[in-house]
Amino acid sequence: MPDKENTHWQLEIDDERFIWKRSALDLYRWSRSGASHFVLMILISALSDELYLDYGVLIAILMVGTVSIAAIRIRVKKPDNNIASISKWMKLHWIFTFLNLAIFSSYTTWLMLSPQYSNAAIIMLISSIACCITGSRLYCMFPNYGIACILILILPTNLVLYTSETSDIPLGLIVSLVIFYYIVVTKAAFRDYRIQLEKEVILESAKSDLRVLSLKDELTNLGNRRHYNAIIDQAFSVAQRSRAALSLVLLDLDYFKKINDQYGHAIGDACLIHVAGILGTSCMRDSDFVARIGGEEFALILHNTGTDEATVVVNKILQELNDLPVLIDGQSITVTASFGIATFNSSLDSSPDDLYRRADEMAYAAKQEGRNRVKTA
Repeated sequence: MPDKENTHWQLEIDDERFIWKRSALDLYRWSRSGASHFVLMILISALSDELYLDYGVLIAILMVGTVSIAAIRIRVKKPDNNIASISKWMKLHWIFTFLNLAIFSSYTTWLMLSPQYSNAAIIMLISSIACCITGSRLYCMFPNYGIACILILILPTNLVLYTSETSDIPLGLIVSLVIFYYIVVTKAAFRDYRIQLEKEVILESAKSDLRVLSLKDELTNLGNRRHYNAIIDQAFSVAQRSRAALSLVLLDLDYFKKINDQYGHAIGDACLIHVAGILGTSCMRDSDFVARIGGEEFALILHNTGTDEATVVVNKILQELNDLPVLIDGQSITVTASFGIATFNSSLDSSPDDLYRRADEMAYAAKQEGRNRVKTA
């Protein structure tokens, strides 16, 4: 029985890396247009109390500075899907974001200290609170940074409401509650975002598992016919383009029906597993591919391998099949096979089917000549 505690899905290191990278890329997509709000609010506040008449140059500098910093942040190269690129982008992102927020916050604080510009101050205060609403969601994937953004944006204004000559304690308390509320909201949004991503990881993992299962022979754990078709198509295409050597080996077990009839299908399955193990250990290169493509038929796809090299591999397999019988319940069963080898030839093979046909003809010829041998095209 499986351990129940281990049946629950848990994040692995690779899943954590996926979530971190996905969070950063979401941040990149979601945070590209925030500066336009800052510029618009600065402009509206400057018009409300005719502030632009007294401080037109300052307002212009603030707007140009905000736009320039935002433009630099947006123009920073989109991070590639690797940790180093994303880390570099994030550092720059937070530097420019904090600079924009600091400009906006400084302007708001200055207005709060200037009673003659009370309308502009209220506009900027409301705008700051609105930015907190946006920030609690926009930066929820990195809650500590999101909370820092909220504090940079509105905490100086909040302190002014408590300490300045024109202090407004009730309003200060309201703003304090707003800060506290949006800190809580940011943390809650992070939990929701994280749960959603974890569900996505589970779903993608399940899809990946299904893809693997759909390409695997259940009995032998080798590739199945579908997997073979995909690999041979790729390998054939590469061989056609690069003229690289490619050998296809087909083998059919000798007298396998007799084994099933005499010993039963359970023993027959054990023989198939035994043969699959020998094939797997004989094809050690990462580029080699082994599949069970029929009842007792197997295929080996050997990249960058000519006929002579493929024959060496097959002779080794032949020897091991003869030297290592299947031992089950005190019974020793020697399983042999007939092999056919075909190496890609551009003048003979216009498709993977042509290569398969030639290898299959050689495997048939090996059976006709007495089995337990190899024939090459």
